[in-house]
Amino acid sequence: MERVTIVGGGSAGWMTAFIISKLRKLDVTLIESSEILSVGVGEGTTGRFLEILSRENFGLDLTDLLLSLKALPKMGINFVNWSDEGDYMSPISGTETSDTYIDYVSYSGHLLGRDNSEYNESAYYAKNDLSNLTKDLNGEYKFYGFFPALHLDAASLVNFFKEKSKSNGVTHIVDTVEDVTKINGNILSIQLKDTGTYTSDFFIDCTGFQRKLMQDMEWIDYSKYLPIDRGLPFKLKEDTGKKHAYTNAIAMDSGWVWEIPTQHKIGRGYCFSSKYTDEETCLKELENLYQTEVEKIKTIEFSSGRMRDVMSGNCLAVGLSAAFFEPLQATSLHCTLQQIEDFIFTFLDDESIDLDSVSVDAYNRRYARMYEDMRDFIFIHYTGGKTNTDFWRHFTKDMYPEQVSNLIHFNDKRLLRDYDVERYHGSVGVPLFIPTLLGLGHFNRETAERILSCDIDITSMNTRLDKFYSNIKRKVSSQNYQSIKQLLV
Repeated sequence: MERVTIVGGGSAGWMTAFIISKLRKLDVTLIESSEILSVGVGEGTTGRFLEILSRENFGLDLTDLLLSLKALPKMGINFVNWSDEGDYMSPISGTETSDTYIDYVSYSGHLLGRDNSEYNESAYYAKNDLSNLTKDLNGEYKFYGFFPALHLDAASLVNFFKEKSKSNGVTHIVDTVEDVTKINGNILSIQLKDTGTYTSDFFIDCTGFQRKLMQDMEWIDYSKYLPIDRGLPFKLKEDTGKKHAYTNAIAMDSGWVWEIPTQHKIGRGYCFSSKYTDEETCLKELENLYQTEVEKIKTIEFSSGRMRDVMSGNCLAVGLSAAFFEPLQATSLHCTLQQIEDFIFTFLDDESIDLDSVSVDAYNRRYARMYEDMRDFIFIHYTGGKTNTDFWRHFTKDMYPEQVSNLIHFNDKRLLRDYDVERYHGSVGVPLFIPTLLGLGHFNRETAERILSCDIDITSMNTRLDKFYSNIKRKVSSQNYQSIKQLLV
């Protein structure tokens, strides 16, 4: 039996340990330092989180998972003041026609002046603080229709998967990596502060921004496109906030504020660019926003970017070690889980590790593409024409990534098509780009009328959308879908 060693705990480390130990019979060890504190401050996920972890072979109970993670369903992200078009909802799922050549429902609904909560199921739940979860008489949860995203407590997530991993037989070593010895690109051994020399067949770097095992590897910097480089979690002296079925993303002078509701609190933080402001100015801006005293919890420094190759020799970078972006669309846990799953099914047999150069190269190309797509998806949120501060004036058209420029052009000239963004496991996909573009005001009415009238009767779409809206309300009532308020009881 070959040994896989994960260096670094946190969300990425313990989820990796759990998934490998559950799906394979390898010898799994996790080494984490007591000197390093977790970055996690409260997180959002995409639907991919439950899509993967709800699989039968993991043996996880949905009710236990939700309660243990202090989780609440997340049906969308509410973008506040990101453009002159007003606030908009970015739902976690698509419409009835998201898988067709053109998303006729989204474009015709917008053309007819309807809110996306009238034609997108998850947007309806988000706007009405509902979920697609039901609760039976025994207090057990089930979800219907699609996998909901979650708001969860990061520390609880780590503790949950740590206990599950240990139950699976994962060895846990608390020690600090002081040195790494490599020969021909492979890690021969690592030197631990207390344990001494340590060897393994394969290593997974989950040490976050330190990238302890892969410091010699090339890092591709995205700060030109995404200048936000600080996270400032904070508390309110008087917190009277309401918990919703969505994340709030509130545009600020030099970045944006997140509001993530979990069962026990609302987690808040200001993501800002140190190039355009400082902490003192941010705290004053926050006090003006909330009209109460603001207490800084900590400062998180980061830089957006990715490893050129997430796998090199006998080492794989996962989580923040592999890439990082500001947490605007919950990309971190999404990409971590996707990377782990793909790694297992590509390279791990039941009791052995099977690496070959062709598969490794393909894996690296795949995740280079995924992280570039995530960069572009985040960047496109900054194209709404907001120019009231130096930060917002940073996002000029001449620095748009090629894919962003193309998507805006396609949307303006002939509407987005399902093939305009490459599809693969874990990809962003056109169904998520469309509500963002429409919400930011990227909409050519003449183009929409011309293109849609070729295929559908636009006027009759009003009747179809009315029927959809009625059916959703009927489904919520008949299935007894739980509201956020009910889930907090």
